[in-house]
Amino acid sequence: MVNEKIQNQTESFERYKDRISNFSNEFELGLFIYIARKSFRWILLFMAVSILAGWLYLRYTPPVYESTSIIQVNDENSVKSLIPTISQVEEEASGIDKALELMRSEFLFRRTLEQLDLKVSYFAEGQILTEIKYPWSAYEVRNLVILDSSILGTRINFMANKDEFTISYLADKEITVNGKNGHLFQTPHFKAEIIINDPQSIDVAQKDNHLYFVINNVDLLVKNLFPSLNVTVLNANAKTLQVSFKNHNRILAHDIVWELTRSFNAYALEKKNESSQRVLDFIDGQIDTVYNKLKSSELELQAFRQLNKVQDFQGISQNYLERLTELESQLMQEEIDQKLLSELEQSLKEYRNNDDVNNMLSILTGTRYEDALSGLVKELFTLVVSKEKEKFSSTTKSTYMKSLDYQIEIQIRLIYQAITSIKRQSDTRQNSIKDKIRQYETIYYGLPEKEIEYTKMERMFNINEKYHTLLLEKKTEYEISLAGQTIGNQILEDARLPDSPISPRKKVIYILFSLMGIFFSTIMVVVRYLMHNEITSLNEITKYSQASISILGIVPKYKENIPVSQLIVDKNPKSLIAEAFRTIRTNLQFIGSDPNAKLIAVTSTISGEGKTFVAINLAGMIAYSGKKVIIIDLDMRKPKIHLGFQSDNDYGMSTLLIGKDSLENCIRKSNFNGLDFISAGPIPPNPAELIINGKLEVILEKLKSEYDIVIIDNPPVGLVTDGLHTLKMADYPLYIFRANYSKKNFIQNADRLINENRITKLSVILNGVDTERGSYGYNYGYGYGYGYGYGYTSGDGYYTSDSPVKKNIRFQKFFSRKK
Repeated sequence: MVNEKIQNQTESFERYKDRISNFSNEFELGLFIYIARKSFRWILLFMAVSILAGWLYLRYTPPVYESTSIIQVNDENSVKSLIPTISQVEEEASGIDKALELMRSEFLFRRTLEQLDLKVSYFAEGQILTEIKYPWSAYEVRNLVILDSSILGTRINFMANKDEFTISYLADKEITVNGKNGHLFQTPHFKAEIIINDPQSIDVAQKDNHLYFVINNVDLLVKNLFPSLNVTVLNANAKTLQVSFKNHNRILAHDIVWELTRSFNAYALEKKNESSQRVLDFIDGQIDTVYNKLKSSELELQAFRQLNKVQDFQGISQNYLERLTELESQLMQEEIDQKLLSELEQSLKEYRNNDDVNNMLSILTGTRYEDALSGLVKELFTLVVSKEKEKFSSTTKSTYMKSLDYQIEIQIRLIYQAITSIKRQSDTRQNSIKDKIRQYETIYYGLPEKEIEYTKMERMFNINEKYHTLLLEKKTEYEISLAGQTIGNQILEDARLPDSPISPRKKVIYILFSLMGIFFSTIMVVVRYLMHNEITSLNEITKYSQASISILGIVPKYKENIPVSQLIVDKNPKSLIAEAFRTIRTNLQFIGSDPNAKLIAVTSTISGEGKTFVAINLAGMIAYSGKKVIIIDLDMRKPKIHLGFQSDNDYGMSTLLIGKDSLENCIRKSNFNGLDFISAGPIPPNPAELIINGKLEVILEKLKSEYDIVIIDNPPVGLVTDGLHTLKMADYPLYIFRANYSKKNFIQNADRLINENRITKLSVILNGVDTERGSYGYNYGYGYGYGYGYGYTSGDGYYTSDSPVKKNIRFQKFFSRKK
């Protein structure tokens, strides 16, 4: 028995593997729909659980809000027409790429956070969700002084009771401090005062939440919030950027985007003003020096005039005076240019980025060497800008970055060489001018002493006055530049306070979880389809049979539940189930042509397949035709015939075979005319030996002489061999399968009866067919459209206890499959 059970399980597993491999070829839509219909309650359960899971996800997932702003980058200003060189520099330094990288930088994001009031963050922690209280909290930390920076980022619990509060946090040890509303308190790590703004709100919040605050570490705050920032180019031609920020607090998301756009414009204006301001600082320093010289020259000249009581000296020295003045002016200009070149050389040595190169161009503006050097400096600026752009897409060790570094180094060398050459030329001109001055001074000093002295003081005054005027003109130009610096960036769409979250989206979540429910429901139905191992149609019997099994017919399911197998064809002779048994009775006539064939033996593989039900009702239908029929219950291990006829089982086949009772005494009359039966009698210890002791043949011969048809209800041959003897004797051996109950490997038992036991006349009846599947396109092979049936209790083996098993009927009815 054990070996046979193992073999059956192995064969079932092999068929399961074949079913998976041939799924697409052997797919039966009707069976699949039927299984889906039987799984309908499980599908509803899956869908309900999925929707509930979606609701829980929405309930306990913090919403994410997004605030968005659109800004257009524009660098034009009114100073371009006044100072063309500066305009070119600004135009080259601008661009949407530079604005994009600035907007994406942690530097600008940190600057934005510093503008917002985020030094302390307040939280309300529930059982699952934690809410940040921004921009308003029922209590507020003020006058905060950090004593130990290790407190930054630490959770500080807060509990309030009217005007008093308690804070606690974990450092090296747990620290607890009590305080009063509005009074300064101190801990080992910080001191501050806490203002309770709304005591009632705190009382309500403390019932369901834990209140705490965190003194923020700016670096950690930037690290946590910066990944939520997204800056993209909306339209490159229109130079528009889209700035968006996501956060669980919608007000915080709005404020960060709003402040970021303002910080961007403010920083851009600062950088534009920085270059002009540095030149102004240089000019202011020179103006102060020249002004002091001019003032001193003026005082000396005035004193000389008062001392000598003259206002002007005219004479021969006038010509030399003009020449000397001109030469002194040239020498002064050369000295100024030398200082500017030295300033440019110093800026080149301190070069760090493109803003420093921009300052170099500003220094060159208006000098005699502007045309000679501005081209080289602009080329350096272009290389530096290219290098800064490349940093975001390449590493410092990339070939292109190394090439840019090399080109920048070469360009700097060229500028140094040009400055050195210009300085050398300037030194030569200064020496020449100085020689001429000494020559004219020699002649000039030969003139009358007072005239010469006066002329000399007047010449120094004129030189200082001219130089001072020149510096004032330059200062005016750069002040105009500074005053005219404007940011043309326009905020096309300002940050808006988001009304609804972008995540999780309620419709999308419900659709997604519903699809998950459908997916798992489909998987369940597919698995049940692949695992389906019960016989469902006559086609499957012929398909899996290795022998020529005759198909006698089908018996549809009986809708009403009956406790035991009993005669039902007499209750409604025109019913479809009665018609099914008429069809089987008719088909029996075509199995054999022997007019003396009277013995019908009915068996099955296991108990519960309906062999007793088929035997009783087939007997009743044959009796309807006017023939005299008797049923013999040879299932002496588990007799049921007497239950179907509501009789006792005190005597019967067991007492008859041992000679305890006579045949006439054991035959009982049923309530149906022409139908008699012999019960199994008391359960004997050796039913198999009683059947083969030779007396059964005598009894059957005698019954065949008195009755037209003798029907034997045999024990299941899949469990015991008691019925093989009568099956071989029978004129019409019938094998019963029950739809959606009998396993497919039971067909092999019928094959063995035909091939090994030579029961070649064996015919098959499929019992308990659920014909409702016909509406789903499933064919049973014989086209019977019956809507009736009967019920059996399932799960009891042939040799199990007859005592009922208590179950939760309501639970089983909801979750069990329909049989």
